[in-house]
Amino acid sequence: MRVEGIAKTFGGVQAVSGVDLELTPSTVIGLIGPNGAGKSTVLGMLAGAIRPDRGRILLADRDVSGLPSYRMAQRGVIRTFQTASVFPRLTVLENLLLGFKPWRAERPWPALFASGWRVQEAALVGRAREMLGRVGLSRHENSLASSLSGGERRLLEIGRALLAEPLVLLLDEPMAGVAPHLAEAVASLVDGLVARGTAVVLVEHEMRVIDRLCQSVVVMAGGKVMARGTLDEVRANQQVRRAYLGQ
Repeated sequence: MRVEGIAKTFGGVQAVSGVDLELTPSTVIGLIGPNGAGKSTVLGMLAGAIRPDRGRILLADRDVSGLPSYRMAQRGVIRTFQTASVFPRLTVLENLLLGFKPWRAERPWPALFASGWRVQEAALVGRAREMLGRVGLSRHENSLASSLSGGERRLLEIGRALLAEPLVLLLDEPMAGVAPHLAEAVASLVDGLVARGTAVVLVEHEMRVIDRLCQSVVVMAGGKVMARGTLDEVRANQQVRRAYLGQ
């Protein structure tokens, strides 16, 4: 994905102004900055939830600027949210199954008249149960998602996103509310996805997570990119220290 000069204004307030990014396979870019810097707005535009006022978003050299979020998801751009988004009246296992790409039984004709979908269904259920184990939710398989704690909902959302096998994964504060002993498990899941070629944009306030996962960091403030580089490089930038650390 290549992002060229995207910008967004809300009610006369410039939330994002002229942001450029380039995502290549198997890389993780950390997007950091103080609250109100425009990080989540950038993710919203990349995911198709927010239409840019100007600029372009190219996915595999095709202009996808302004496509709605479901179209972006069909093209392999998957997002998680600051507040975990789950389907509360579905079970935990059913929530995970929604992460898979469309399969045979989701179309009326194969569901009614073909038998091969049952083999595929069994395979997908097996993969979903494996993911439940990896995110520590196996005991909640048949519980409604509404019964989960905030941290457990976060794990469920991340697991569902990973099962979609995205080309680009947009993670908005994925470790928020996740118990420390599960945070490394989540990081390992992201590692595995990256190893298979996925590009990741990670918004996160916890610098240990940024240091653990990200090859490069983009610092935003006031809706603009202030600095780029490794975490050590941006930490040493005096302009970043003033804006981000209050120094």
